[in-house]
Amino acid sequence: MNDFDLPARRELPDEVRDSIRLRVREGMDAPRRRSWRGPALAAAAVAVLAAGALVATGDFRAPDDVAPATVLPSGVPSDSALADEALDRCWAALGAAGKADGFPDRDTWKPVYNTKPHGFAPFQVTVLSRAEGKPLVCDTTATTVTVSDPDTPPQYAPGTSAAVLLATPGGLIAGVTGGPGMLRLTYPRGSAAVGLEPVDGLFVYQMAVRPSSGTLTFDDRELTLPEPALSVVDRPAPGVDRTSDRGRLLGDCLAGAYHPTLDPESFQPGASLVQGPTTVVVGSFGQRFVFCAQAPEEILSNDVVLHEPTAVREARGFTNGINFEPESVGQEVVGGFVPPETARMEVRRANGKPALTPVVTGGTFVTVLPEDFEIDVQFGRQRENVTIALYDARDQLILEQPALFPAKG
Repeated sequence: MNDFDLPARRELPDEVRDSIRLRVREGMDAPRRRSWRGPALAAAAVAVLAAGALVATGDFRAPDDVAPATVLPSGVPSDSALADEALDRCWAALGAAGKADGFPDRDTWKPVYNTKPHGFAPFQVTVLSRAEGKPLVCDTTATTVTVSDPDTPPQYAPGTSAAVLLATPGGLIAGVTGGPGMLRLTYPRGSAAVGLEPVDGLFVYQMAVRPSSGTLTFDDRELTLPEPALSVVDRPAPGVDRTSDRGRLLGDCLAGAYHPTLDPESFQPGASLVQGPTTVVVGSFGQRFVFCAQAPEEILSNDVVLHEPTAVREARGFTNGINFEPESVGQEVVGGFVPPETARMEVRRANGKPALTPVVTGGTFVTVLPEDFEIDVQFGRQRENVTIALYDARDQLILEQPALFPAKG
């Protein structure tokens, strides 16, 4: 998310990325299937800095001496091309909504800092800028634009120079502060905190939890979350289903999920299943794939970017798991993409073990792994070498291949 003086960028293995996501983003949730010790823990310290997820201080299963991440060090330059493209898009959205006349002219908008798209927030660019000297925040995702109001006086936390300028349902927090401090979100499951260091008096952070889910403070002083001047879907995905039973299920599930999903209105509903008290539905949007699990007491979701959306080997596990009980390790859910003509899928296991028959709908699949599925010793995930077989609507074999399920990448 930020241009730290770090070693040259290398692509993380998918199993490390999944472990990081679990520890950093999902570590605040229900008890896990088993402890995830090993290489992923060391990698997580870098991921907190680079990917922008809050460090949990409640149920986060990490050593007590893990220091909060510090973000946006002074002197980090803005990327002018990304910033200008995002600011142009925000200006155009204001014009389309008939609100441009109430804003300073576009040529007065001077970017101070911008985020860059990354694995946890693909296609998102947030620009901290000043317009006629007033702070202005422009947030863009694949389909949305959200803009703060530069003419609304900041609502400072009592006794501080810190105020939130923009807070989005997608987890973005941006604001002003006269100096470094601790941003903390306290919510029903615990709390999460991050050290902030401003750039020209401005800060931005992408949270893993909805800001409205609890109380946000700066150095223990409560912050107010203002309404944006504009929040619109300016690049809608065509033909998204929200009228069928599965479409309504996905829309309602993402809207109520504890963790936010960027561009939730753009995901097409895919396969779904009911396992005990929990309903799981998956959605797809380009190369993005989202799990959403709705149980009587909570709704959990997580989304991933799949590198090859038509390849079965891109199956991923839902890092939350489902149906946790005090004496139970819960169940692991796996889903992903298959070719759109697929009508039936088999996951054939070795040694005479019963095959899995995932639910397949609209080029996606989802299944629950049985308890006897093998465990990857290094990364603590259920994972086996299997044979994947796909069939079309005439029950003709269209693909048969060995695979590691779920995939390492």
